[in-house]
Amino acid sequence: PKAEQKHNTKYQNNKLIYVPAERNLVTVLPNLQKYDDSYDNLLNFVHDWIDTKQHYPQKTSLELLNLSMQFYFDKKTGTDTILLDSGEKMPIRNASSGIQSLTPLIMMIDYLSKRIFEDKRPLSHEKKEHFLNQIQVLLSSGSLEELDQARAKDILDLIRKKDYYYTQFFLEEPEQNLFPNTQKDLINYLLKAIQYREKNHQLFITTHSPYILYAINNNLLASVVHSNKHQLEQEDQHLLLNKISPKQVAIWAIENGKCKSIQDEEGLIGQNYFDENMKSIIDDFSVLLEYHED
Repeated sequence: PKAEQKHNTKYQNNKLIYVPAERNLVTVLPNLQKYDDSYDNLLNFVHDWIDTKQHYPQKTSLELLNLSMQFYFDKKTGTDTILLDSGEKMPIRNASSGIQSLTPLIMMIDYLSKRIFEDKRPLSHEKKEHFLNQIQVLLSSGSLEELDQARAKDILDLIRKKDYYYTQFFLEEPEQNLFPNTQKDLINYLLKAIQYREKNHQLFITTHSPYILYAINNNLLASVVHSNKHQLEQEDQHLLLNKISPKQVAIWAIENGKCKSIQDEEGLIGQNYFDENMKSIIDDFSVLLEYHED
């Protein structure tokens, strides 16, 4: 008989972050910390933004891809600032819509894929509220000498489990307000981030952009080429930097209310909605071009 397998039952606490399409609101609305409404995904993101940007003063500013600019939070003035390579500074609310949309996304990815595992993590807003509620229950019991043991144990368990092991990222339309080339750079950045030190991060993306899809496909193909022992020329080696195995990726399209995989046998992206629409546009152009030449 097979030897009995021993399973690792140690709980691995994960951080879940949802980055909504409305993320640029956090960069343009003043006094956002005073915003108070019913608890929802957007409000949750607002709290994450307020907590996380505290870790980005000027001395540890955030590089924004290859756009020759950085982001930092000035705690003295409470200003979210963009610093250009020229030394010029501006409040992020005066920056382009692309920078306003990109900055909170990049900051969350940078902190929750890397820095959070290198620094001591502050409690999130949600955890703070939970601790406060638990403490209030204990105080209302009337006597600290007769603490409810079950509640005390619950708090201790939460403290022990406060460290995250990996992060689940849910990104809604990362292409928002970005040029095609920046979309490509963003995908390369994301794929590198989620493979940081084999943390088993998980990335979920919803998109309407063919550039996002094609950029992912290029990195899938890079993995296939590399695994097949193909030798790339020196000037093409950079194409392998953010490769990711097709076995680690699932790509789905929604058609008539149903999800279907658009990956082929090798795991690369096959026929899809974007290709069909691009072909239709090119066909229309070819027809019109014949009249133009006549």
